[in-house]
Amino acid sequence: MRKLTLTAVLLALVHTATAAAETEGDAKVAQLHREHPELGFLVFDISMLDEGKLSCIPRSAILTSNTGKKANVNVFTGGFFGLGEKTRGAIASLEPAVWTVVWVDCINRHFKGSIAQIHVGPGEIINAGHLLVDVFMRRAQGPFTGALYGAHARVEDLGPETIESLNKRAPATFAKAKRQYFGIYPAMK
Repeated sequence: MRKLTLTAVLLALVHTATAAAETEGDAKVAQLHREHPELGFLVFDISMLDEGKLSCIPRSAILTSNTGKKANVNVFTGGFFGLGEKTRGAIASLEPAVWTVVWVDCINRHFKGSIAQIHVGPGEIINAGHLLVDVFMRRAQGPFTGALYGAHARVEDLGPETIESLNKRAPATFAKAKRQYFGIYPAMK
């Protein structure tokens, strides 16, 4: 009897510690899933390159769906002048649809155009990878014309800094994410 009581107390303590360890991010995802079980979740990161060299880490990206919806997603936050907590990587709740990355926004530049696409199903948690958008100059600015830019894109595994940030903010959600990377638009390859 004493062993059963001790086991029950230990199980209760483990359960309490686990519940207390739940992060705000995981709690938010769980609440959204309870209230809207049809939603899917997309985990990803984006970087912009300038002719192969890291140019910036975008603060946000805009995704549009084939159902006409639009989602503005934060990718990077904080860290200005060493102030505030930096976060890296997005966790977006999205309705089931095919979603296209159409806008990437950095502090000093942005890129507009259909870059990459992914299908999000109901209740899915997807790791879409690290989208790298490499912008290059097709034609320099002339006396009567503006500069003309193009871009290539590719997807890689999430980097260590992004993984650490996601694990800190929503470890249970990130652990459940299945790897299904963005598909790159043919014009961006």
